[in-house]
Amino acid sequence: MLELISPEQTTALTNEYYILHLLYHRGRNQHRLTVWWKYLNILHRYVRKIIKLAVDIARIKSKAKKEHKQKQIVDIIVYLDSRKVFTKAYYEFNGVIALGQFINLGLTLVGNLTKIWAILMQKKKKSSATSSRVTSAEPERDSTPNSTSNKSIDSMSMDDIFGDTKKPKKKEKKKKKSAKSAMDDIFG
Repeated sequence: MLELISPEQTTALTNEYYILHLLYHRGRNQHRLTVWWKYLNILHRYVRKIIKLAVDIARIKSKAKKEHKQKQIVDIIVYLDSRKVFTKAYYEFNGVIALGQFINLGLTLVGNLTKIWAILMQKKKKSSATSSRVTSAEPERDSTPNSTSNKSIDSMSMDDIFGDTKKPKKKEKKKKKSAKSAMDDIFG
C-alpha cells in the first residue's frame, strides 16, 4: 500500500492549520456574521479533521484501520472539491481584500487557502492513483488555456470581466433632470 500522506505534507498542513486557527480564534467575535467567515469555518473544521486522521494513521499498526482512515481523508478532500469550497472561499476572501477594510487579513486568508489547496490536491492526485474506487463528482476539465470551458484572461474581453461597460441611455438622464427640476420647484 502506497502511503497517501507523507510526513512532510502532514507537517506542512499542520503549519498552515496553525495560521488558520489563529485567524479563526482572533476574528471569531468580530467577523462571525460575515459571509466569508462561513468558508473560514468550513476550512478550519475539515483541515483539523484531516490532520487528526493523518496523526492516527501514523500511530496505528493495523493495515485495515490505516486504509479506513485514508479513505476518510480521501472522502473529505473529494467533498471539499466537489462542493467547490475552495473556489467559493477564494472569491469570498478576495472580497475581503476588495473592501479595503481588512487587506492584511484578506491576503493572509488567500495565501493560506492556496497553500492548503496545493497540499490537499497533491494528496488527491496520489489517492486517485492508488484508489480506483474513489471518483470525483465532477468530470475532468481540459486545462488548456484555449479551451471553451476555461477562458484565459488574455482572451477575455472587458465585457466578460466587468459586465456591460456601455454608457447609460439618454432616457435615464431625462429622468434625473425631471427629478431635479421637481425638487427645484418645491424648494425654489
